[in-house]
Parts: sequence; structure tokens; C-alpha cells
Amino acid sequence: MHAGHSETALMLALAPETVRMEHAVANYPPPFPIALLSPDGRPACAWTARDFGPSGVIGDPTTATREQGIEILETLSDSWVQALTELHALRWVVREEATWERGQHRGHVESVPGAAA
Repeated sequence: MHAGHSETALMLALAPETVRMEHAVANYPPPFPIALLSPDGRPACAWTARDFGPSGVIGDPTTATREQGIEILETLSDSWVQALTELHALRWVVREEATWERGQHRGHVESVPGAAA
């Protein structure tokens, strides 16, 4: 959520000098008027964060900590390592015919069973 708990925790870990916790306020979206589009009564999206209120905050940043931000970064890093490992395991197969318009791209990707393990 915009300037909510997770974003604030991440910024406290990455660039604490940019976070002004004295300005942190909790702000939860009002119920969405169309239940069919949002079963729990909260909007799935908005045009801008200000649609949710004057603070622009969505969620509760007031309890965010640097330590939580570090935990989030570690989880993200592990996910990125896994994604890059899986991408590295892909094998590009050279093809003679163009696979995309105007021939600027050639080949396709095949997975290599067990290569990411």
C-alpha cells in the first residue's frame, strides 16, 4: 500500500533520512460502494492515493521499523535470487526463421528440467 507499513519499513532500512515518522498517519480506505467489485468492501484500486484521503497514505505506517524493512529486503532478495537462478537455467534455442515481426528477435526459450535445482 502507498506509504503504508511495508513501504515505510523498507525506506527505514534503505534511506532512513528520507522518512519522517512524525508525519506518519494511519489511513484505511473507506468501504467501496460496489460490493460486486470488492467482496470485502475495500477498493481493489484507485486512480491516485489521494482518492483514499488527504494524507495519500494507504495502510498504517506508524508501527514500521527498520528491522522489519531489513526482513522484507531479505525476503525480496531471496525471491530475486530464485528468479534469476531460474532465468539462468533457461536454454535459448537458435532458430533460423524470425520469430517476431521484422526478424529483429530470433529464438525461443526452453526450460531445462532440473537445471534450477
